[in-house]
Amino acid sequence: MCYDIKVNLERQLKLAKRKGDKESIAEIESKLMPLLNPMEREFYQVSGFDHPKFFVENQSNNGVPFIAEWGLIPEWIKTKFDADIIRNKTLNARLETIKEKPSFKDLVRFNRCVIRVDGFYEHHHRNRQTFPYFISNHENELVIAGLWSKTIIDDTERITCCILTKPGNVLMSKIHNNPKLDGSRMPLILDSKTEELWLNNMDLSQMTPELLGLENEDLFGHTVKRFKKSDMKNSESADKYFRYSEIEDTLF
Repeated sequence: MCYDIKVNLERQLKLAKRKGDKESIAEIESKLMPLLNPMEREFYQVSGFDHPKFFVENQSNNGVPFIAEWGLIPEWIKTKFDADIIRNKTLNARLETIKEKPSFKDLVRFNRCVIRVDGFYEHHHRNRQTFPYFISNHENELVIAGLWSKTIIDDTERITCCILTKPGNVLMSKIHNNPKLDGSRMPLILDSKTEELWLNNMDLSQMTPELLGLENEDLFGHTVKRFKKSDMKNSESADKYFRYSEIEDTLF
């Protein structure tokens, strides 16, 4: 599962400028960025259960990103009580079952999006201990497939999103080995070709293993310091290599 990511909002916008409407993005920077708490602009490590807000992109918005909260709230949810319950269950959506799940099936056709992150975190299990890993590529730029939704909760518009996951590749099968789960998982990472296919509503049946990038050969992972303690919350060193004496094969 992917519940922790690293993302820089200002960097997201710079990446979006490569293909988006620069004037619209500049307007977002000037109007929206000052409204965000400084801690919300640089997520060195943030948990989905904290429901952070970050920028996502879709095809119909001309490449201009918009702010969405992590933890998808379907449009048929209308109360804060129900929203608070469901958003902890919809941080991720399995690619294999999104057409079956009520929360996601109506969004697959027209509410696809991509989320640009620096990397994500996963835990490796060994000898009854867990060791966090940071996973990224050499550019520290990952494009993850997602879904988004817009609903009204207590007269307030809420735009939310989730991350799509798929079976883990060779690297992730070594890192993400939770014995309580049926196999490893990882985010659905897109390259430039599959990003375009995803956003243009390509039929999921046509998304072959090759298109899904099951190997993602440029990914790497290394151990990092455990970040559940309060002193590590959103620490600048969250993604930095940390050596554990209990685990020597830190790099896969």
